[in-house]
Amino acid sequence: MGLPTVVDTSRLIKEGRKPRILVMIPSGKVYQHDKVMIYDQVRDNYIAKYFNTGDMMVYDSTLKLLDFRGLDVLTIANPTEDLVERYNRDFDYVFLRASNFIHEHMNWEKAVWVLDRLKIPVFALGVGAQAEARRKIVLSDESKRVWQMIAERSTAIGVRGSFSAEVLNDNGIKSAEVVGCPSLFRARNRDLKLRLKQPEHIKKVAFSLRRETSSYYAEDMKLFVARQKSLLLRMHRALDVLVTIHGEPEEKAFFVNSGPAKQKAIEYFENSGWFDELTRAEISDIYESRLFLNDRVEDYDNMIARQDFAIGYRVHGVLPALAQGTPAALVDYDTRSGELAETFSIPHAKDKYFLDEPMEKIFGASQFDAFHKNFSTNYDRFKNLMTRSGIPNRM
Repeated sequence: MGLPTVVDTSRLIKEGRKPRILVMIPSGKVYQHDKVMIYDQVRDNYIAKYFNTGDMMVYDSTLKLLDFRGLDVLTIANPTEDLVERYNRDFDYVFLRASNFIHEHMNWEKAVWVLDRLKIPVFALGVGAQAEARRKIVLSDESKRVWQMIAERSTAIGVRGSFSAEVLNDNGIKSAEVVGCPSLFRARNRDLKLRLKQPEHIKKVAFSLRRETSSYYAEDMKLFVARQKSLLLRMHRALDVLVTIHGEPEEKAFFVNSGPAKQKAIEYFENSGWFDELTRAEISDIYESRLFLNDRVEDYDNMIARQDFAIGYRVHGVLPALAQGTPAALVDYDTRSGELAETFSIPHAKDKYFLDEPMEKIFGASQFDAFHKNFSTNYDRFKNLMTRSGIPNRM
């Protein structure tokens, strides 16, 4: 099918009318209009069912920025002609939830079939490429088609950083525009100022853990895990550390103190080396009393606002901390973390830096000068893309 005539959304802003919108690939259950929590089916099988709190955070953050009156899900799994007809008739636009969807193995189900029939705009605000290192990514023909269709139905594809823009451009999609991630702007505060403290006054630190990984996130997985454990222990020995977990089943088993599942997790940790002879007692102590997991995104906001600093491996542990005014630094271990840190001038370095440098340097206030200097410009850039796209927003 050829490109259908796409409805112009600029009239929404001109008329002051709030749109009804569709989300493609959501993550979590929406309540109270713009808040996200875990799905009910996850709660029913809490430990075994995987859920990623980072995906929930991005979804929640996007809803916080948009101005809308109704929300539904655009299905790409089992679409029908009747469903697409309803989408075109009852809704004003679609947004793709921001995530690292730009990679070689993305499964789009029947997205091409749906997009081919849509007559409303489709926007992407904060999507990114995923690779263990900055390298050439050759997208599948299906992925190229999906991104081209989104490009044809929008002003520009909002991406997280220069690497994501480069990947799309190399694959023939020329409309990428660097805007970062909505999770940094979730507080809708253009004049954000971090609550900076002198290093000696930093006591409470949130450490975002990423024990579970794959070759798409780390070049040397064994070294990645070993250094992460060393960094966790360094922070734990010196500070009041709260370890934020983000959906891993073994950590969840400890968090809810589930007998059989917890024993299974212990066996897994012993076999994998996460629990070793030298550090088992310390790691076990952390797992027994210092874990944090949020079922609702707003619970993370409330917790992180009480911390003096946030550090770790999770992009969506660090960016939301900054959004709440908590200074934070990111361990740079893959393209996603690196490009977002660069886009937003967030303090970042390889794990070895955080292991070797003195705490005074790691927590130093001056490293946030560039972040503060550039924040309003970054904020305006994100807002500007939405405004030029005709997307009513609350930024």
